[in-house]
Amino acid sequence: MKRALVLLALAAIWAAGDCLAQPAAAGNAQGRPAGPPDNAPRTLAPYFTSATPAPKAPDADGFLQRWLLLEPINKPNRTNTVFTDTYVRNALNNEYFPNQFTVIPHDGDKVKAGEQELMWHALDSTGFNVKLFRFAYGLNKTTYGVIFWAVTVVNSPRGIQNARMAVGVNGASMWWLNGKEAVDLFTDRRMKM
Repeated sequence: MKRALVLLALAAIWAAGDCLAQPAAAGNAQGRPAGPPDNAPRTLAPYFTSATPAPKAPDADGFLQRWLLLEPINKPNRTNTVFTDTYVRNALNNEYFPNQFTVIPHDGDKVKAGEQELMWHALDSTGFNVKLFRFAYGLNKTTYGVIFWAVTVVNSPRGIQNARMAVGVNGASMWWLNGKEAVDLFTDRRMKM
């Protein structure tokens, strides 16, 4: 019997100070002038490649490398000290787009989150981890003060005894497995579990 597991991860990357300045802005949070716009061409390489239609097994160490990543949802904050459990839970449980906790998107699907039209990208990470900052940077999207939505599906030909889910993040995050909350982090620190 084939089993499918759906893993949904929400990660928030917030940063204060200079990181909040946008290239085209007149100044940053401290009133200093913003730097010149960064018009350099960007790419997702070497961190990601486009997913192919063929299934992708976990790597030799069991890390999942295929993900559907939604372009970042803007959620600016002036400081990381707001990462209390209540704030993060409210921010990550807020409805940004319809069916956000049950959708299994496809590459190129679009959703509207507030005024933003965002696209899903089917990507394979070239490393054991998924570098969300590099994902946003490579697409010329906002890299701080954002929420990322990530979905993957694991198909297993049989049940696996003593399987372990390990996650890591350097911001706040919540993780769901088959629609049930499985892991959360409510402070701004690195987490590996």
